[in-house]
Amino acid sequence: MKHVLTFDGAADTSALTDVAALLFHNMAPGYAFVDDINHLYGLALARLDDLALLGATWPHYRFCDRLERLDYHLIERPQTSASVGAPFWSPGEKMLIMVGGGAADKADIIVDDFSSVLTPPESGDLAAEGRHTRLAAMHEQFTAVSALDLQHTPPTTSRKGLREHAEMVQFLSTIVDQLTSEEL
Repeated sequence: MKHVLTFDGAADTSALTDVAALLFHNMAPGYAFVDDINHLYGLALARLDDLALLGATWPHYRFCDRLERLDYHLIERPQTSASVGAPFWSPGEKMLIMVGGGAADKADIIVDDFSSVLTPPESGDLAAEGRHTRLAAMHEQFTAVSALDLQHTPPTTSRKGLREHAEMVQFLSTIVDQLTSEEL
């Protein structure tokens, strides 16, 4: 059976306004990863019902920060998910989706934490020392973070690159639509 994929060259990003997405390349169990993220960023991500995506159930955690007006969703791609769909997202990796006015700023802070050289905190600051220890452990596990740019088309002339970006935006738009429809 032949499958024809039509591509118009541009992804519709209108549904992704005030949305930031970070892909964590980390194979730790979801509950342990969520515990680390909760401690690092003062969140309270809690487990919800799994999401049904690509013929599998994907673990889902959520936290609504009423003070910052940000809604956080962490989704883990299950090891049992099909190898098709979302080729940018490997089984076991986690995605943090933030929805709200300050989502891009919060994403920048998180990316900076995982891409900068860690400097030890001042002696005696127990909270900072605990945070440093937790973040250093994630660095030692080679936790990498990719910020997924949902609003801008990549500067490439490759049709394949443009198609993959459009597919990523469409997939994330579908997830965000599903998440927001469940909240209503």
